[in-house]
Amino acid sequence: MLKNLFYSVVLIVFVSCVSSYHYSYDYPLSSEYVTAKDGTLSAFIPQGWFVPNDNAQSPNYLFWLLKEDYTSAIVLEEIFLDNTTVKRIENEGLYLIANISLTFKANTSQDFKLSRKPEIFKMGNKDYCAYEYFADWTSKKVRVILFELNGRYYECSAIPLSGVWFEKNLKELYSAAQTFVFSISKFSL
Repeated sequence: MLKNLFYSVVLIVFVSCVSSYHYSYDYPLSSEYVTAKDGTLSAFIPQGWFVPNDNAQSPNYLFWLLKEDYTSAIVLEEIFLDNTTVKRIENEGLYLIANISLTFKANTSQDFKLSRKPEIFKMGNKDYCAYEYFADWTSKKVRVILFELNGRYYECSAIPLSGVWFEKNLKELYSAAQTFVFSISKFSL
């Protein structure tokens, strides 16, 4: 009896950890949409977010969104790959691009710490891959979502900027980012 109780508790903890990794993609979107600087993608802006006018701060991003209270950002950039790497991703899947992405981040940050390893998930009928990391001991946890669309690869980062961050705040930020990414996929087909 005690053994069954132990296994039940372990199973409940395991299931709750697994399900907490998959954030929703039903964050409310405004009726405003934004088109990427290069004109290739469009998406609806999450409610309570805006596109800053100062593009000088975001020269490498296709999209740069700020929350109205300036506590967080969602940025999207294209990942440029050589033909060999693209063929490998087509064969090996999105884990490969996630590992490339996180290796780059680990090599450019002294205190990089992986918080959640890359995991494939679905939104609609499309596969995505995401991981979470801390860039240094003072930073908040960043979530990176990787995906392919029309033969091109993208990385979307949900970045806490200021304030105190609790798990529920991160969950809301990550859901806003996932909804934004899902909107890109639906809007840009």
